[in-house]
Amino acid sequence: MEYVPFCRNKKELKIFENLLSALNFQILEVNAEISLLARQYVKDFALSHGVEMGDALIAATARQTGLALCTSNVKHFKHFKHIEIVKFAPL
Repeated sequence: MEYVPFCRNKKELKIFENLLSALNFQILEVNAEISLLARQYVKDFALSHGVEMGDALIAATARQTGLALCTSNVKHFKHFKHIEIVKFAPL
């Protein structure tokens, strides 16, 4: 849901969600294991790399599920190990 604030209105949000659906992107729920790992990531990287909870949850979700993390902001995730990062470049 991190993308919602970047949409200017409900029409843009709907267009973006349709794009995610067409590209078969998955939106996953946070569970206890993801939450624990995200908290550890914040402890490990908040002071040294400026990691905030949103990015920690995203990275922890990718790590726990074994799925690639698709982002247009690769620099936010470069210090996370064992996560496949795929750069997203909008058309």
